[in-house]
Amino acid sequence: VPFLATALKRREKRYNNEIAMAKFEVDWLHNSPAYHQAMEFLKENWVKTSKGDFVSKKDLEDDIAVGFDDLLSSFKEEQENGMDEGGGGGLI
Repeated sequence: VPFLATALKRREKRYNNEIAMAKFEVDWLHNSPAYHQAMEFLKENWVKTSKGDFVSKKDLEDDIAVGFDDLLSSFKEEQENGMDEGGGGGLI
């Protein structure tokens, strides 16, 4: 049993050292200039959704610029092209 206790203590010490090293690396990363540049780039160019996904601000602007009628026309055109090529029916 003393051998088992010693082995457990060694594993505990090794585990605690690995956790300390991981925390040190995270702190180092978060304080690095490259990390700050990357976070700034994300803030400037991307939006985080409520689900945690990232969406390009440019894509959002492009989507907003397209009017409903244009979008509906493109759906109808896609459906017509799909039926011409033997595709199935669509929603519209």
